[in-house]
Amino acid sequence: MTLLNKWRSSFIVMVILMTAAVGLTQTQAADVEWETRFNHSLGISFQLPKGYELEPSSSLIYTNGQSTIVFHALPNRSIHRIELDAACQGVSINSPGYDYEIVNGGKHAICLYTNRRNRESYTSIIAENRRRTSGGGRYDYLLVIAPSDDLLPLTESIIFEDSVSAVAYLDEALRTIHANFVYPDAVDWNTVYQTAMASVDQFSTLDDARQALKIVFGILNKVSAHPAQIFSPDDLNARGGYGFEEHQLAGDNFQTVTLVYPNSPADKQGIEVGDHIETINGIRAVDAPEPDGSKTIRLEVTRPGKFGTLNFRLVPNYYSTSLPVNGRRLTDQISYIETYSAGASGENLTYPNDAQQLIRKLDKSNTCGWIVDVRRNPGGQALVMSMALAPLRGNGRWFGLKNITGSVQWYDYQGNGFPSITKNSFVVSRPYTVQNSAPPVAVLTSPYTASMGEMTAYIFKSRTDAPTRIFGEATGGYLSDGLNIIRLFDGSVMDIVSALGIAPDGTPLPKNIQPDEVVLTDYSLYGTDDDPVIKAADAWLMSQPQCQSQQSPQNLTQNQPGIQTGQEIRLVATSAGIVNIRSGPGTDYDIVLKLANGTRLEVIDRSADGTWLNVRFEGGEGWISASLTRTANSSTN
Repeated sequence: MTLLNKWRSSFIVMVILMTAAVGLTQTQAADVEWETRFNHSLGISFQLPKGYELEPSSSLIYTNGQSTIVFHALPNRSIHRIELDAACQGVSINSPGYDYEIVNGGKHAICLYTNRRNRESYTSIIAENRRRTSGGGRYDYLLVIAPSDDLLPLTESIIFEDSVSAVAYLDEALRTIHANFVYPDAVDWNTVYQTAMASVDQFSTLDDARQALKIVFGILNKVSAHPAQIFSPDDLNARGGYGFEEHQLAGDNFQTVTLVYPNSPADKQGIEVGDHIETINGIRAVDAPEPDGSKTIRLEVTRPGKFGTLNFRLVPNYYSTSLPVNGRRLTDQISYIETYSAGASGENLTYPNDAQQLIRKLDKSNTCGWIVDVRRNPGGQALVMSMALAPLRGNGRWFGLKNITGSVQWYDYQGNGFPSITKNSFVVSRPYTVQNSAPPVAVLTSPYTASMGEMTAYIFKSRTDAPTRIFGEATGGYLSDGLNIIRLFDGSVMDIVSALGIAPDGTPLPKNIQPDEVVLTDYSLYGTDDDPVIKAADAWLMSQPQCQSQQSPQNLTQNQPGIQTGQEIRLVATSAGIVNIRSGPGTDYDIVLKLANGTRLEVIDRSADGTWLNVRFEGGEGWISASLTRTANSSTN
C-alpha cells in the first residue's frame, strides 16, 4: 500500500499539470500516413503521423503546426513491483473525473485515462526496467499526450530500444538540426538532408552517421557565426590534455601562453601566462600542427625579462577547466573582476552565487568604478554567466534570444534571477546590489572573448543609466547567434546554432564588440598593476565624475600613466595592423603618418593628462595614444 501511494502522489501531480495541455490537442484525421520515428532523449522508437517534427529547443514535444504530441518521462521504481490494475486504479481513485482502463499494449503495460466530462484522454506506458535519458536522468514510465485518434496507436507502437541503427540515428539527428537551425533559408535543406542520408545504410555504424553530421555542420557553419559541431562519446571522454591556452598575437612569430589551468600538466611543470612558445616538438610554434592532447609534447619557451630558453616536457593528463570568478581591489576606489567560461556542460551552477558574493566582498562605500575582464572568456551557459554580474548591471531587460519561429526569450533580470525564463527555479540564493548604484564599468576584451563572454561586454555597453567603456581588442565574432546543446542516444552531443541575439529594442545584435579604446594585451603583464589594458581602464574610471569627486589634486597626478620621457617604447597594432601618428595630442588632430605594428619609438613629451605621447621615430616625430604602446622590452620578435 505504501508503494502504491508513493506512485499515486507523483502521478497525480502530472495528471493535474497535463489536464490543461490535453485540451490543446485536436483530433487528427484517421487517414494520415504514419512513419517510424526515433527519440534520442528517451531511446524509444514509435509510429508518428507524418508532418510532426520536434518543437525548437525541445526533445519531447512534437508539432505539426496545429496539434501537439508530448512525452513526459517520470521516475518511480516502485511501479515495476505493482500490479498494473492496482496502479491504474490508484491513479483513477486519486484523480477525480477520470476513468481508467488497461490497454493490451503488446510488450508493455499501458493505462488509458479518460476525462468523464469532456472525454479527453492520455496514456501511461511502463518500461520493463528503469531507463536512462540521453541527458543522464532516470525514468520508469512515460505519459503520452496526443490527439485522441492518434493516442492509442502511438502509445502501442512505442518500443524501448537498447540500440539504434545508423539510419534512424542520423534521420532524427538531422530532423532535430532542421527544427532548430536559425538560418533555415540560407541552405538548401532538402539537398543537405538527402545527401547525408544517402551516405548511410543498414550496414553503416554510428561512426558513419556522426561523420555525415560533421559534413552537415561544415555546410551550416559557412552561414552562422558560431561553429556548430558534434562530439562523440570518445571525444567527450578524451578530456586529457596539457592545460594551457596559447595564441599568436599580431606581429609575433611565436605563440603566447594566455591561460594556464590549475593543477594541469602545464601548471605543474611551471609554464606561466605570458611565456613565449618558440617551438613545439622541434617545429616553430606558429607553424606546428595543434597537439591533439593525447601524446607527450616538448616545448621550447622564452620568458619575457629572463635570459635563455626553457625546455618543458608535458605528458597529457586530466584536469579541470572550471575556473572560479577572480577579483581584487586595484586601488581604494576601483575593483576588478575576471570571469571565465561557466555552465556549458551543466557544471558551475554555483558560479553566479560565488560571483555575487565576491562582488559583495570587494564592494566598499567608496568604490566608484569597476573593471570587468572577459579577455579570456570564451563563453558558456547564458543564465549562469549573466546572473554572475547582476549586482553591477542591475535590474531590467538585458538581451533576448530569438529562435527559428521568431519567438524571443527575453532575459529580464529582477532581484535574483530571470523569472520569465526559470519561473524562479534557478536563482541566486543571496543576491547582492552594489552600494553605489549604476557605477561606471570598464570592460576588457580580446579576440578570444567569445559568445557569452561577448554578451557580458554587451550587457554593460547597452546600459543607458551609467557609463561603460570597452578597452582591448575586437571580440571573437560570435555575439549575433547562439548555440543549443542537444544530447543524442549514444551520449554524443550536438551544438546547434538555434538562436539570434536580440537587443532590448528588438534589433539584431552585432557580430562582435568593437573596443572604444584599442589596447593590446601584454600577457607577460596580464592581470598585474602594469597590465596596459587594466591601466587604461583604471585611468578612464578615475576620470569619471563618480571617482573625480573622491580625488585630491595629488591623487589625480599619481593616476596618470607612468611612461617616462626618454623611454623607448614599441607600437602595438590596431585590428588593421597599423597605428595613426597625429599632429597633436588627440583624435581631433590630423593624421600625419601611419606606422606598422612593432615600430620602436622614443618618448620626448607627453600630454598634461598623460594619455598621449609625443614620440620621435626615424624620419620625424608626432603624437600617439599611450594606450597603443608598450615598453620596448615587454616582448620580443
